Amino acid sequence: MFRRRKRTHHDFSEEVESHIELEADRLREQGLTEADALAQARRAFGNVTSTKERFYESTRLVTLEQMWHDVRYGFRSLMRNPWTFAVATGSLALAISASTAAFSLGDALLVRSLPVQQPEQLRILQWVDSPNAPVKNNSGYSIRDPQTGQKVKSSFSWAAAQAFAAGVPYFSEVAGFAPDEFVLTANGTSDYVSGSMVSGSWFHTLRADAALGRTIRSEDDQPGKPRVAVLSQALWTRRFHQDPKAIGAGIYVNNQPVTIVGVMPARFTGIEPGRAVDLYIPMAMAEEFKEVSYSLTVPTTWWVQIVARMRPGATDAAAAVSAHSALGGVIQTYAATPGAVVPQIVLKYAGRGLTLTSDYMRQYIYVLSALVLAILLIACTNLANLLLARTVARSRDVAVRLSLGASRQRILRHTVSEALIIAVLGALVGVVLAAPLLKLLTQWIGADQESIPLAWADGRVLAVAVALCFATALAASLLPGLRAGKLDLAPALKATHVVGSGGGGMRLSRLLIPIQVALSLLLLVAIGLFGQTLLQLAAIDLGFRTDRILTLEADASRNGYKEHRLAAVYEDIREKLAAIPGVESVALSHERLLAGNSSIDKATVLGRPEPAAGGQTHILYCSDSFFSTMRIPLLLGKGLPPGDRSAQPPVAVVNEAFAKRHFGTESPIGQRFTFESPNRREQQIEIIGVVKNTRYSNVRDDAPAIAHLPYTQNIQRLNRMSFAIRSALPTAALAEAARKTIGSIDPAIPVAKVQTQEDLLNRSIGAERMFAMLVSGFGLLAALLAAIGLYALMAWSASRRTAEIGIRMALGARRYSVQWLVVRQSLMLAALGVAAGIPAAVYLSKYVESMLYGVKPTDPISFVAAVAAMIVVIAAAAWIPARRASRVNAMNALRAD
Repeated sequence: MFRRRKRTHHDFSEEVESHIELEADRLREQGLTEADALAQARRAFGNVTSTKERFYESTRLVTLEQMWHDVRYGFRSLMRNPWTFAVATGSLALAISASTAAFSLGDALLVRSLPVQQPEQLRILQWVDSPNAPVKNNSGYSIRDPQTGQKVKSSFSWAAAQAFAAGVPYFSEVAGFAPDEFVLTANGTSDYVSGSMVSGSWFHTLRADAALGRTIRSEDDQPGKPRVAVLSQALWTRRFHQDPKAIGAGIYVNNQPVTIVGVMPARFTGIEPGRAVDLYIPMAMAEEFKEVSYSLTVPTTWWVQIVARMRPGATDAAAAVSAHSALGGVIQTYAATPGAVVPQIVLKYAGRGLTLTSDYMRQYIYVLSALVLAILLIACTNLANLLLARTVARSRDVAVRLSLGASRQRILRHTVSEALIIAVLGALVGVVLAAPLLKLLTQWIGADQESIPLAWADGRVLAVAVALCFATALAASLLPGLRAGKLDLAPALKATHVVGSGGGGMRLSRLLIPIQVALSLLLLVAIGLFGQTLLQLAAIDLGFRTDRILTLEADASRNGYKEHRLAAVYEDIREKLAAIPGVESVALSHERLLAGNSSIDKATVLGRPEPAAGGQTHILYCSDSFFSTMRIPLLLGKGLPPGDRSAQPPVAVVNEAFAKRHFGTESPIGQRFTFESPNRREQQIEIIGVVKNTRYSNVRDDAPAIAHLPYTQNIQRLNRMSFAIRSALPTAALAEAARKTIGSIDPAIPVAKVQTQEDLLNRSIGAERMFAMLVSGFGLLAALLAAIGLYALMAWSASRRTAEIGIRMALGARRYSVQWLVVRQSLMLAALGVAAGIPAAVYLSKYVESMLYGVKPTDPISFVAAVAAMIVVIAAAAWIPARRASRVNAMNALRAD
């Protein structure tokens, strides 16, 4: 194409010359000389160059070509100052990477709709918690609705799910599911995978199709039918290396044989943002697992979560009333308790999935987004300052170009092109840097990376990065470009040096610095508040020691071991783990401390009134070695007895909180209590000891009332167990030895969640820790960017005052006075920023009050430390150019003009 265009222009030039030559020949025939004929022919034709230019403009996109020339000129101009170019691009890249990662996280958890057809029609069914609801076993999540303040639960019985499907005309389809973890055995290895039991209508209700093979159908979810499974793209890649022959292959799920029939697309990771589901199996398999919490026939066991698709035109209010009526019909068939009520039904929008995690993290994500926006604004002001400095420094060059006929729009376009070069390069580097930052953020919230795609894999995020790029370039170049276009030509052309030392460029730059300082101060205050929150959480007395403990989970129940055989296997594992050289002790428990999980029941002490504080008690089934391994002090009585307690009178060791709640200052030893739940109601449990208070599921909550019971007293419900190993061995060596030891007993027993107890502690305060780290990183980055901006401004200002400084020094000014002259100007700008930043920080800090622990949002230490740090940073940034200015040679400075 370029050769053809070049040929066309050459042909046109030849045609013009031919036309002139023909006219000259005609004039020569009339008697004119050769020279006169050619000159008259050219005069008659007109301006040849102008004619060629008009033809050139008619055959090319001149504006685009001029823009390309501007870009090339801008790049060459920027490369004359490579360090300045690199700093500007790097600071913008960091800001864009933070913005892109934050948007990726917020988009995945708060904004993005499920990748299914018509997601706006989907609803999650919930019910308002009621003490008289006829429910014996309830699993699933329980949250407090932020709008109504009501506590709602997510699970229903299988009979209720069928009633909703048959009796609510406002639903076109209804499907049930139950999130779980499964033991997958394939290719000779077993491990845990995240999964979900789904009804046969699940994929049809969601309108989600398989990428390979097929999905689970209604005929698959029937008793006696061959069992099938659908894999996620990630699991298919991880375990089967994307082999198409995996379709039809046999695997084992919880020791039950199933056949793989399909693989889901990569974009479909389930309906819970942040949790990627790897394996789907029919809900009919629940009965084959023979777990009490999974029953398709017991109507008082509520464990199925329900998704419904609304019919066009149906309202949530009408559907909720109809669903309440259908649920009432089910409850009437089995509720024998007088006064049993039908819980109120709540429909929640499910177009973005089950947003439990995102609802919890919503405030954190909003605050994080505000922080990265502040950093982006600081980077923009830095870029604007750079362009202002370049504009003022090139005032004479701009004046010459304007005098020679360049349009003011062309001057503005040149400034924009420089900003665009920096912004594009910053965006490219920023999108690459966003990937590790996004992984860090997903680890912070405990989400699966598969559910939050990387920046370059998501068109929406790429669009935001491109928009940030162009918005940054426009915002940063607008003021410098407009100022260049309004330049007064006469003074600029007369100047022999860089003009405008006190002009508009300097005033604009000085206005931008306080904005940077104010924004940086906000982030430094946030560092103080969240840093103190982290220190307060780290100083909490946990009631046990976390050092030198490795924890892991094993679940032999998934491999056919039940009750006494299962207890014997776990005891065998404990003994062999304890025999590993260097291991001091090993303990078992059904929950790990600080793992975020808990078992809760209402405890009633026999012969004593109900305490005013209520009777909710945390339950921990554990071995007799639990207290010695975790270093929990025994305060009264004795610890749990060793051996199998399944046939012995039930006993418990309670903590101080339990004893104080029910007995005050009296001794609880020998007293008996019962639990309210049906599976524990018949047991009268004797208290034999009291231990120190410990945190149970997390660090933030106060130490709850805990009852420690021998794990063999829970023989009917015994399944997965956690092992705590206290040892002086390195963690990596001990983990490998523990895996081999359990594998020697039964290689099919899966081992998962191998972590140190300190890792669990860090994870318990993970949101606070990671948020404090992110805020600290962003705050330091903001302070650094502000310092860079101020340093550049002060260095530029000092260089422009070289003659003034030379005169002062020639007249006897001392070095420290010259240094103070430059530093004082910086401190005045910083003072303006601090004066604006403190009220803003006080006002905005109230929005993070719920995220703090042990510190008030207006904590004076945080504010004073932030102001002091900002002043130190500003003074340090100004002192370097001030020191350089004070060392200038007076004679050379006087010659500068």
